[in-house]
Amino acid sequence: MCSPVAEAGLQIFSGFQASDAAKEQGKAFDNAAQIEEQNRGFAISRAKESRDQVLAQNEASFAEGGIGGGTVDHVLNDAIRESEFDVVAISRDADQRISNLKFQADQSRASASQARMAGFIGAGRTLGKSAMKMASGGVSGGATTFGGV
Repeated sequence: MCSPVAEAGLQIFSGFQASDAAKEQGKAFDNAAQIEEQNRGFAISRAKESRDQVLAQNEASFAEGGIGGGTVDHVLNDAIRESEFDVVAISRDADQRISNLKFQADQSRASASQARMAGFIGAGRTLGKSAMKMASGGVSGGATTFGGV
């Protein structure tokens, strides 16, 4: 069995270790959020490029078939609107994932602070129990009197 001071030191050390691990987890969530932000931009760019290619192909097909006028414009405008909805959905979904990752990062940082505090509280409790035991003459539990009576 460890001395109370050693046990208290181990509790403090354990609290700092848990705190460091939680901070690292928070950094990992922050990094994942940054990557998700980059991926959002890439996905939106790809969706717009794909839309532009499809529109160009459709325009070429309509032109080759001799179709033109209001009907073609209507079809192409519908395709553009649908594409914009896709871009909005991509952005909204990515924003939700980014928000979740940032929330998890914040929670990890809060856990880091709590773990450090728990180490100090545990150490204080250990030292307090040891002091009470010494003050009671080594008797654990029960009522004691001070002053030799």
